[in-house]
Amino acid sequence: MHYLIVALALIGLAACNRGGPSGSSIENTVETFRKALVEADANTLDQLTTSTLSYGHSSGVIESKDEFIATLVNGTSNFLSIQFSNQEIATSGDVAVVRHQLDAETEDAGNPRAQIRLHVLTVWQQLDGQWKLLTRQAVKMN
Repeated sequence: MHYLIVALALIGLAACNRGGPSGSSIENTVETFRKALVEADANTLDQLTTSTLSYGHSSGVIESKDEFIATLVNGTSNFLSIQFSNQEIATSGDVAVVRHQLDAETEDAGNPRAQIRLHVLTVWQQLDGQWKLLTRQAVKMN
């Protein structure tokens, strides 16, 4: 009987720690996404986003997945550095809502270097065991 209790306890612990929809795995995905933005890493950005991505900028511009990746790769949108702070994550099943403050230095094509500060909301869905970005919206901070 004691062996059965120990076995069930171990199975329960393993289930709690596996890579399902959890705060830490979405945190890791958001960090990978942040780095891919700075590096303009088209392959990683492609893997981390859904085909139906709706990417909203603080200017009001809305981009599709292909438009979003292209503007980073061709330098139209160019992040020199990005930091996320005050991050809050809420998960419900296979969906995660992530809010954070974005502070960045940019040097977009045809523009001088600039500092930006935004509030960002992203919605992620876990598909085939991987978190993927469904939508993003940013607003300028005062």
